[in-house]
This record gives sequence, structure tokens and C-alpha cells, in this order.
Amino acid sequence: LTTLAQASGPWAIALNNDNVYWTNTSDGSIRRVVKPGGQPVVLVTGESSPRGIAIDEKQMYWTTSTGGQVRRANLDGTSPDSLVAGQNYPLGIAVDDTWVYWTEVGASYSLGDCGQADGRIARAKKADGSSHTTLASNQACPLNLVVKDGLVYWVCLLYTSDAADDLLCVGIGGRRHITK
Repeated sequence: LTTLAQASGPWAIALNNDNVYWTNTSDGSIRRVVKPGGQPVVLVTGESSPRGIAIDEKQMYWTTSTGGQVRRANLDGTSPDSLVAGQNYPLGIAVDDTWVYWTEVGASYSLGDCGQADGRIARAKKADGSSHTTLASNQACPLNLVVKDGLVYWVCLLYTSDAADDLLCVGIGGRRHITK
């Protein structure tokens, strides 16, 4: 077990060959540290409750739950901007070559209630936030997601009437698959 860095309020991590990136909810920052460990570097500050984070070869992408945004910046933290705004408590995030995907847990989550199915899985183009599309709606607290081989997988709390937590997936084109 190796401690790479000390952090206060880390929420989610992403990594590439050289660095570990994370969102820090306690102070609204995005940080990174080299994989062998060392002094963390603050890349972005002033974010409104940053949650999920994903990276590609050039940029990092994150959600701001109370800010209701899907955001991005270069991997060195320069040029932060909003790809999509007005979202309902976005949390998890993932990227592929073309799209950024995120979970929206919905208004009920901020009230501590996962029994309402007002969350969704959404995507938009990484390049400019256009073609904003809902892939799955009426989800009860979709928390995190992964994109692999043309499918989007996510975890929902209390999705079914028997109050069992579920693992779900949907084809990128929208065809639905459910795994329990």
C-alpha cells in the first residue's frame, strides 16, 4: 500500500500513464500527483462541489453537483470551461473518443431521497457540448458509470420496486439492457 498524496475531501479519481487526478470537494479543486507519489498540484480551483472526473489524452472532464455542470480543462488545468450547464445534480462521468457521458442523480438526491426516479444518463459531444442527449431516464440515483465496447454501464440505487440496487447498461445508440 502506497500513499501517493494526502488529500482532504477527495471524491473521485482518474489516471493516465503518468498521473493520478482527483476532485476535491472540500475546497472545490481538481488536483493531480505523479504516480510514484509526491507533492499534489492544484490544477483548477473555485469549482462548485466537483464530483466525478474522467480524462482522455488531452483534457480532463468533471461534474459539479451543486453547480449543475459538466466541465472540462486541459490536463494542466488551463482553459477550464463548461460543456453543459443546467443539469440536475450530475455525479459520475466517463468519456470515449467522441462523447462525454454523465449521471444525473436528480433533485430528490440532494434531499437525501433515492426513492424518486428522477435521475438520468446523458451524453454530449466532447468537442463542444452539442448533441446533448438522454440515454436513460427515470433512474433512481444513478451514481457512477463506465463506457466500454459500445455500452454504457451504471449503478442505480433503489431502481426496482423491490428496493434492490441494480447494475444497468444501455447501448450507445440507446438500445437498453438491464442486468440485475
